[in-house]
Amino acid sequence: MRLREIEITPCVLKLRQPVQNASTAFHERHSLLIRLIAEDGRCGRGEVTPLPEFGTESLQLSKLSLELAAKKLRDRELPSSTQEVDQLLSEIGDWTARPAARFGLELGLLDLASQSAGLRLSRFLNSSAISSVEVNALLTGSKPEELAKEASAAVREGYRVLKVKVAGRALADDARRLETGTWAIPSHYPGLAALELILEVGVSNIQERLRDLTARILERCEAAGVKTFTPRERERRCGIVTLECDHPEGVEARLHADGVIVDSRPGRIRLSPHWCVTEEELERGIDLVFKHLGKE
Repeated sequence: MRLREIEITPCVLKLRQPVQNASTAFHERHSLLIRLIAEDGRCGRGEVTPLPEFGTESLQLSKLSLELAAKKLRDRELPSSTQEVDQLLSEIGDWTARPAARFGLELGLLDLASQSAGLRLSRFLNSSAISSVEVNALLTGSKPEELAKEASAAVREGYRVLKVKVAGRALADDARRLETGTWAIPSHYPGLAALELILEVGVSNIQERLRDLTARILERCEAAGVKTFTPRERERRCGIVTLECDHPEGVEARLHADGVIVDSRPGRIRLSPHWCVTEEELERGIDLVFKHLGKE
């Protein structure tokens, strides 16, 4: 089967609301619609919508490239596989600097090939392809109430995914657009579980456990001659013990490498044992701290 002709039709899509990116606002999109007509009357369709600001060619160059390709393709045998489509495109030109034009032409050729195979294009490309693909609704409002109104309308229309473009305006302005926010629902579940565990163990029990752990750290520091900056009185202590250290950043890095998480401050290393830490884990951690402090 041969290709009889190629029709290239300019198209302008007027946007209901302008779409803002980092450099400009789009009020309309210019495209080229392609119809590849086979000698038996079948039609393969493609679309070219360049985005020069993202590295594609201009619409004018796309149109010129397609017109040149049309002359070379007329009366050519139509490809019947993806490999043959690639081969044909490589024979008629170099598309490196014209990706949008190549996409539109390739789409039309693949459309015809899938029709010849009696398959939908998706199944022609992949026999296990899903039958439909959800698309998102792009929200363009500049104020929270506008975004909320657009979102409600999109959901009523059946959209399940909503998209908001950011970085097209000042950061503060973008933040204000999203002031209504989206609750971080997934993070609430582990947070709730953590609170339930704390309440089950008991806040006062956790407080006393932390004082026991910090008391052991202070006891060992005193025995090793390590200066601390933490109150000795049990009722004045929280779950933190701060030690004197000449090179806190280096010690912190070496302890992290050994699996002991501490925090460095100028001239200090801060230890904060979790109430779930076992005595064995605490002793191992203190041993490693002393090792890197040179107090073994």
